[in-house]
Amino acid sequence: HEAAALGLGPIEAVVSVGTGEMQPVQTSLTSLNWDGIIKQLVDSATSTTIVHDVLTDLAPPRRYFRFNPNILASPIDATDDASLATFREAAATYFDDPENAKRADHLADTLSLR
Repeated sequence: HEAAALGLGPIEAVVSVGTGEMQPVQTSLTSLNWDGIIKQLVDSATSTTIVHDVLTDLAPPRRYFRFNPNILASPIDATDDASLATFREAAATYFDDPENAKRADHLADTLSLR
């Protein structure tokens, strides 16, 4: 919808880059209060896992790519040298995995970058 509104042509690929998996906080029924309910609503509304699952199921083959290296304890908007080094290391480790490297190769092929 957004691409059409901007007047862009057909979408060749959707690329999603994450910062690792967050472990959900379990709320027990005995401690259910307004804070717990609101937190659960926010978590559900901002879950990238749900969006990922839907796109994986519905997107044409080799058109949706999700890369999700684990980046621990760094704000996503960090620009200091130490944080950037952490991001580079996390990405290098992530793409050392043959399956992740294969998906990156498929993305490059899809976008005709090779």
